[in-house]
Amino acid sequence: MQSFVVWSDEIEGRLDPFSYTPQIKSFLNTQTKSKYAVKLGSIISSGSYGILPPSDCYAEGGEVLLVRATELKPDLEIDLKNSIPVPNIFYESERARLRKNDILLAVKGATIASNKSVCFVDDEPPNAIVNGSIFRFQVKEGINPKYMAYALCFENSKRQMNLLLIANNAVNYLDRTVINNLLIPLPSLSIQNQIVDIMQSAYAQKKQMEAEAQRLLDSIDGYVLDEIGIKLPAVEDRMCFVANSEEVQGNRVDAYYYQPKFIKLIAAIYQAPFESDSLEGISIKIINGLDFREFTEVGIPYLRVSNIKPNFFDLTNVKFIPTFSISKDIELDSGDLLITRKGTYGISVVVDDEHKRMVISSEIFRVVLKNDNVNPHYIAIWLNSNITKQLFDRSSTGGIMGHLSQDALKNFQIPLPPLSIQKKIADGVKRRISEAERLKAEASKIIEEAKKQVEGMIFGE
Repeated sequence: MQSFVVWSDEIEGRLDPFSYTPQIKSFLNTQTKSKYAVKLGSIISSGSYGILPPSDCYAEGGEVLLVRATELKPDLEIDLKNSIPVPNIFYESERARLRKNDILLAVKGATIASNKSVCFVDDEPPNAIVNGSIFRFQVKEGINPKYMAYALCFENSKRQMNLLLIANNAVNYLDRTVINNLLIPLPSLSIQNQIVDIMQSAYAQKKQMEAEAQRLLDSIDGYVLDEIGIKLPAVEDRMCFVANSEEVQGNRVDAYYYQPKFIKLIAAIYQAPFESDSLEGISIKIINGLDFREFTEVGIPYLRVSNIKPNFFDLTNVKFIPTFSISKDIELDSGDLLITRKGTYGISVVVDDEHKRMVISSEIFRVVLKNDNVNPHYIAIWLNSNITKQLFDRSSTGGIMGHLSQDALKNFQIPLPPLSIQKKIADGVKRRISEAERLKAEASKIIEEAKKQVEGMIFGE
């Protein structure tokens, strides 16, 4: 509990004591000292929250797109490909209609003050409305609207949002009073334009580098197949096809399992110039991890599906469990193969010395490989390939959250070239991934340096 005094002449807008803590007052005082600081509400020409159409109207369809916070993307961009169509009548709502030069600010939930919390509508948008998780506004004449969108991404702006958001048991949010009182730097129009040029140039470089990084990652499949000598056939889903009774006997009876494309993919593997073997044939054992729900602040890192990415670990949101003796045979060792089995299933990574003192969840398989004829990194690369992903989809079960069974996993065929070729493939893929990561890191650095430059132009004076 914290005690402090607030004088009556200090109260403005909100009445909750949290808004007047010494920490918040100190931070806001530093912002008001900037000669450029203005309250956001004083420069908004029009603004409103979106609307929330009734859930039963979505099924009726329509030509109007509903923009949610999930459609806001990094770099001030908006992606409407997954937005929901709603009936045209909702486009009549002036307060929610999307317009050119709109600034969209996420005001509910975890998106607040994130790298996806602000969007700028640069071009004439399609017929679309925003929902209640977004505050849509435009700024007054004489202000570069894109500058204002960038300014809301400054660290000082994000910190204000995090400090002043209204904490709720259900969901955090920014109300209109908080938005109006956000202190935003507003230099001269010439400086605004200069900042927009700097940021646009930086984001253009970032996009170029990220596109090159993605090109390298996308080239992995082709490189692997070329090295193994597999020619991937053209495949597609077919509405009508025939499955003979002897194919179905003792197997699954759902039609998707017998799509002709899967037969073609399996045939391509067998036609490779090298022998293949099942995952069971190259493994000593395959074991499910441990189900554990009581997390702690410190302890043993507990790997979940979200921590396993194709060929690498992502420990951004890793959980911890208490240190205790585990009787189940899931103690990791270098060279073990981990494969996700539920949700985002079939993702593989190889355990190294850095990660072997971790515990895997029950939604991850631990595969102990034989050492005589396999390179574990090559096996992981093959399992992460597009051809295997399609076959994983065939073998998965479950509706909303698909999963792989041990029995299904054991039967997956893996082409096994000589160890020298396996190592060559593993090294080649590692180089591509490392270069892609370098490009991504450099791209992010360009943006950070640009932000420091423009924030120095504003707050450094």
